[in-house]
Formats: sequence, structure tokens, C-alpha cells
Amino acid sequence: MANNVNEKVRIPKEVAEAIEYFREIGWSSPSIVNIYEYLYLTGVRKYKECSHFLANNYRHIIGKFIENRIERQELFIRAVIDGYEIEQPPKKITLELTLEELGYIICDMEVACVGEAEGAANERGINYNWRDCDSLYRRLINLYEEEARV
Repeated sequence: MANNVNEKVRIPKEVAEAIEYFREIGWSSPSIVNIYEYLYLTGVRKYKECSHFLANNYRHIIGKFIENRIERQELFIRAVIDGYEIEQPPKKITLELTLEELGYIICDMEVACVGEAEGAANERGINYNWRDCDSLYRRLINLYEEEARV
């Protein structure tokens, strides 16, 4: 999180949309900062300008983001008061694996050494070949390194 007062913070897109929804219907920054407790305690039905479903959905998004997390509560308050940027979601890549390759990964994750992985694979009916597995891991490492450079 940013250390400087008045510096924009990064928040998820759905939290930004929730903040903007309540701003658009005329809520002040203090009301938005207290939105989770405000809507929960007073009941959204009191506000005719709010769609019951939309307000509850946005309240839920905000509540889920800040619930039981002091650092996120501070981040939310700073976003409302100082402004925000929408954080970029983590980059996702697609990797095609054969069923056998996926089996190698699962078996390796379960155990501490290659010898044990072979036994775990045999229990599942997977023909575990450490050379193929090593080749798979080299492929994964190369893919990770290529994507990390982008």
C-alpha cells in the first residue's frame, strides 16, 4: 500500500464499481466509507433511490473486501477519500497437459521425493517416468520465465 497521504491506492475493479455506484446515487464519502455498517444497520429499503438488489450486491462486494481485514479497511477508506486506480488482475496463462503429465504433477505434489512419486503414480495406474517428468518441469520453468519477462 502507498505510504503517502493523498496518493491513489490500488483496489479491485468490483470494489471501484461499488464506490462509483454509491457516488452516482449521491452518497457522500463518509457514507461510502461506512457503507457496510450503514446499510447493514439501517436497512437498504429505507433508501428509495437504491435498487435493493444492486445496493445489497455492492454492499456485499465491499463487505467481502474489508471484512476482518484492518489493512483492507484502511485501503478502502483511502480509496474513497484519496482516489484509486484499478489493480490489474494477475496474468493467466493456458498450459496444455496430457492426463499423464497432470498425473505427474499431482503425484509429485503429494510426496517428498521422486521415488515416492513413482509409488504414488503406480497406485493411481499412472506410468510414471522420471525423465518425462523432468522434461515437463523444464517446460513449466521455461514457460514461467518467458511469461515473467513480458
